[in-house]
Amino acid sequence: MSDSTITYRILTENPDLEAASALETVIWGWEARFSSPTNVMRVTALKGGLTLCAYDGDAMIGMSWAFPVRTEGKWVLWSHVAGVIPDYRGRGIGAGIKVAQRDWALTNDYDQIRWTFDPMQAGNANFNLRVLGATAYKISENMYGIYDDALNPGLPTDRFEAVWALNDPRVARIAAGEIPPVADMPTVTLLEYADDGLKRRTLIGVSPARLEIPAQFLRLGRENPHLARAWQTALRETLTEAFGAGFAVVDFIRDGGRYWYVLTEKPH
Repeated sequence: MSDSTITYRILTENPDLEAASALETVIWGWEARFSSPTNVMRVTALKGGLTLCAYDGDAMIGMSWAFPVRTEGKWVLWSHVAGVIPDYRGRGIGAGIKVAQRDWALTNDYDQIRWTFDPMQAGNANFNLRVLGATAYKISENMYGIYDDALNPGLPTDRFEAVWALNDPRVARIAAGEIPPVADMPTVTLLEYADDGLKRRTLIGVSPARLEIPAQFLRLGRENPHLARAWQTALRETLTEAFGAGFAVVDFIRDGGRYWYVLTEKPH
């Protein structure tokens, strides 16, 4: 899944952790004060967590930091940050970080990794749901406050909670290099954008269903913040209702220039 020239290393020492923390400012374009605290990274690296970085030779070009949390009655590995510097994106390195993270987690008795991602970002959705095989059945409103940076258009930070079931057969096949088949397009539409605006329908227990997100949310947020905010709110409210009824987002479809979540009954 990843560029063969790239290596992945587990970090535990302070100088390496400081470099990983500093790399966040390059990856996300935010101020240093928002970067992961190296003293906490150090503790978690020694006590059940993982700082794993990607290297091209001796140059660190991607980083991730994860630590144990307890949720829904069990301990899982929480992947707080994971990313690659701009010049190295699109080469499978992000997937390589996640696969290495999965390998470490399984060796250390975790069977699940979780993290958050922006449900309005098509690239994130495709990576997490299609490339990795994660699912989502929780959505939080404005989880981190309002960010206006290289990846966020100054709107509330609504976030999915991705659930990566590490022993799930589909996840294992994807991690081994299998490309999953494209999901069938559901005929039931809960949210879509038409020429006369957003169209939202109430979930009536039909599965599967689909929900549309914009092709370029960051651009939409800069050029038409009113529509971006309305779309974000409609998606959150529709999914909150669906998740409460026992449904989950399980896949993502790119159909021409349109982008769709696939919603089914929550896997057991």
